[in-house]
Amino acid sequence: MMNKKAIFYLLILFFTIGIFQSCDKDYGDAPPEINILWPNAHKSFTFEDTIKVQVEVKDKYVVKTVSIALVDQNRVLVLPKQSFEIDRKEKYIEAKMLLNNVNMHSDTYYIHLEATNGVAKVTKLLPIKYSAKDMQIMGLLAITKVDNNNVEIKLLDTVSEISSFTNFNVDYLTSSLSSKYSKLIISGEKHADFHAIDLNTKETEWTILNLSNGDMPYFTNLHTNENRIFVGIRPSKLLEYTWDGSKMHSYNIVRDCNVNKTLNFQNRILIQTTDILGGGKRLLQFYQASSELVTQHTTNIVVVDWFWDGERVLVFSTNGNYSSIQKYNYTNSQFTSIHNINNLIKRVIQINNTDFIIATENQIMLYKNGINQSLNSILDIDAVEKMLYEPISESLFLSQNNKLLQYSYPELMLKNEFDFGNEILDIHLWYNR
Repeated sequence: MMNKKAIFYLLILFFTIGIFQSCDKDYGDAPPEINILWPNAHKSFTFEDTIKVQVEVKDKYVVKTVSIALVDQNRVLVLPKQSFEIDRKEKYIEAKMLLNNVNMHSDTYYIHLEATNGVAKVTKLLPIKYSAKDMQIMGLLAITKVDNNNVEIKLLDTVSEISSFTNFNVDYLTSSLSSKYSKLIISGEKHADFHAIDLNTKETEWTILNLSNGDMPYFTNLHTNENRIFVGIRPSKLLEYTWDGSKMHSYNIVRDCNVNKTLNFQNRILIQTTDILGGGKRLLQFYQASSELVTQHTTNIVVVDWFWDGERVLVFSTNGNYSSIQKYNYTNSQFTSIHNINNLIKRVIQINNTDFIIATENQIMLYKNGINQSLNSILDIDAVEKMLYEPISESLFLSQNNKLLQYSYPELMLKNEFDFGNEILDIHLWYNR
């Protein structure tokens, strides 16, 4: 039998252990700490400035994830969220946000920071002042086909007049336009070179030579963003350039394949390839400016377009006679199905952070991304090849062969119809900045 004194000390021991466990549990439920190093509150920015967000996060046990975004006064995203997986007790993080959303007005916006330790999370909002510059549209440039080796670039100006802008000798593959750098890129395929054209002088500033051997395609894919150009070439290579023509990196792909689709996000490069022999398709992932292949796996889908939504890669694809919208988790290479479409997706454009316009073989659909995902048909129309959304006039442009249709958005009332004379291969909006 235990005496009273022993029982007393035993009770004291249990009580002490309980206190320590309770303290640990309380601390474990406490959220991480966020220390914002830069920018300062209420710092002023303007269009096309880059905000360099610098933060320190720490937790007694572990910080699991951190996210950084820009939101308006209603806490609506105006720039995509950037997510970081930490799994450390403390970490210094630096994120860059380019203020290139043309729908932002002069106002106070908030850098939205969130950190979690897996049990509790903390949110911080840092106000910044944003001054919008007056953006003006210079016109719409249409790449039109003269014949298999020649294109004519035509300008639809602000008073709805069509005129010849310039001509180019090229077996056309693809093109892209940067208003920021006042450049138009045109890529040949089997014979012509890759040209970067100054929109003000209409002269070629720099080129990538076409090194095709025989009648095989040399250039296979083009992907651009605000500051980079990614060019797929044969055989099995992706080149990274700045808009002034400086070559930054070359990504080598082991197998003999063509680069079909490229996406740059979160300092990563995601590529879909097609094997030259057999036609098998794969998804490959690199770190940007690194030759290390992070992941690769086979897939049956053909990516029509894809977008980074702040958390996952939103993928619009076809597979046989049907199409699908999926989310791709780049950390574990898993797809999550969202919608299936009993028709082939031909083109996708992004209107804002949540709205995506999809052109199928016989209709235009609106997909709303986010918590309440929805997909609805909004316009019955056949044979749409190219699409653009112009935010100043709130217009949706759709091309059909040699015609360009202008609809109001979101009302979708037909406003204008333009005839360019030749087949429209691509369309680009040109702004003063």
